[in-house]
Amino acid sequence: MAPRLPFSLKFTLWAALTWFGSRLSGLRLESPFSFATWLCATFISYCILSFSWRICGRPCFSPLRDLPGPKSESFLFQNSSGIFDEPLGNRITGWVNTIPNDGLLHFFGLLGSEYLIPTSVESISDVVTNRAYQFQKASGLRRYGVRFFGDGIVIQEGEKHKKSRKSFVQVFNQRQVDKLKPVLSTKASEIVQHVREKCLTNANGVSKAASINVAEFTKLISLDVMGIIALGHDFHGILGQNLQIFEVFQMLFSSNEEKKSHFMWHNCAPPWFMNMFPSKIDSQMEVAYGKLRKRLEQLIPEKLAALKSTTTTDQDILTQLACSGDFSDDEIIPQIVTTLSAGFESTASTLSWTLYCLAANPEIQHSLREEISAAKSSKATLSEDDYEKLPLLNAVCYETSRLYPTFAMTLRKAICDTYINGRLVQAGTYIAIVPRAINRAKHLWGPDAEEFIPERWIDRSDPLAPKINQLGGASSAICMLSFLYGPRSCVGRGLALAEIRRVTARLVETFDIQQTSSTIPQPVGWLSSGPPPELNLTFVPTTK
Repeated sequence: MAPRLPFSLKFTLWAALTWFGSRLSGLRLESPFSFATWLCATFISYCILSFSWRICGRPCFSPLRDLPGPKSESFLFQNSSGIFDEPLGNRITGWVNTIPNDGLLHFFGLLGSEYLIPTSVESISDVVTNRAYQFQKASGLRRYGVRFFGDGIVIQEGEKHKKSRKSFVQVFNQRQVDKLKPVLSTKASEIVQHVREKCLTNANGVSKAASINVAEFTKLISLDVMGIIALGHDFHGILGQNLQIFEVFQMLFSSNEEKKSHFMWHNCAPPWFMNMFPSKIDSQMEVAYGKLRKRLEQLIPEKLAALKSTTTTDQDILTQLACSGDFSDDEIIPQIVTTLSAGFESTASTLSWTLYCLAANPEIQHSLREEISAAKSSKATLSEDDYEKLPLLNAVCYETSRLYPTFAMTLRKAICDTYINGRLVQAGTYIAIVPRAINRAKHLWGPDAEEFIPERWIDRSDPLAPKINQLGGASSAICMLSFLYGPRSCVGRGLALAEIRRVTARLVETFDIQQTSSTIPQPVGWLSSGPPPELNLTFVPTTK
């Protein structure tokens, strides 16, 4: 297949054609005004022809037009609502479960942009594993990420990403995660004590219930935990300390309609235009990132000085990256921001949904409490190994992660002509990797795919010794995309799950978690997907 021509070359060819056309028609561009008029007319006519082709021509001549997909909803916008849907990925989930296909769905988006959705194990493997580096984030998303979050591992592509991932795999290997587990358990106990203090006590000494906004509370928990793990510093956010750091992260990573429009505008408008007309949110996010960067610039020299002056046993990520020699000070900062943001958004979101699912399913919560009690037996607390072995605890965490992935959809763009499941895919085609849809796909998980059933993760072939089923009944581990898969998967998966297990177990053991409303909450967010900010749960101390 012939390579796609860049915009500059295509416009030059069109300009040359119109120039010769004007000469043949007898038009002479003898004055600056006439030349400027011709140039403007040439640019406008090029845009009209280009848009006409994208909207009318491409759908008629696309080599992928025979693939199944949803019916067009609009002449101009086609099915772009599937990309900007809320809950994120919800509409695509419906397509995956209702449109028969052989591993690929196809649709057109805004101005004729072309999208593929891999739906089978084979097609997903081609995108996230076999040809992972042939599909990259769109340039608009990368510019947005670098500007406001720094050039961290999540934003990087190609060789730069391979280098960063190699270092992070060492930082998050199982041995390092095991060393951090006691830190997570200690923090979980502090969290329980904090919730206890929120429960008012009456004159008879009987504890009452505490209503807590878990969407915010879990973010404070995760920010504290990631502060310890990434920086060796506890922000004590759950105690109301260092809330300016929390506000910085809220500004950078929280979602609302205004920031959704801001993100879409950054992805559509050219960079020079955005620089000429900066928005209020641009300024606010740049100030927030500047504050965070300044604090990290202070911490890095302190860490390096401590390493030189004493033999340290610190296991925090900043120390490990500084010791690795793989990154300069300027390169370490965006990597730490990436790590902190993962805890702030991803882990907090999954923890919130875990607590909600247990509140919405009291019988499962009761069974989990009994499992924890039986595992403790005469011990004061669970051992570190217990958390990873309890079938129902792990099943609840896995099932929640499956149903409520934080990154419900991520877009890639083919950077060269390639193949997915045997089909030729042209460079420039967008690939929608939709964990929400794949995790809820009935052809992969069965007819009850959209229901909360932790039991699918438990192997009871031996009734006396149930064990964890790592596939959850699916045919392959790739059917669970909450942490993605392959070379672009989340390197902190083990640490995130370790935190969620410990906090969940300690809270369920100590409190009866109840819903405050019968309304079923829906995920919100435009880049990442999390619980609604008003999600509240009631914590009632259990009687022992």
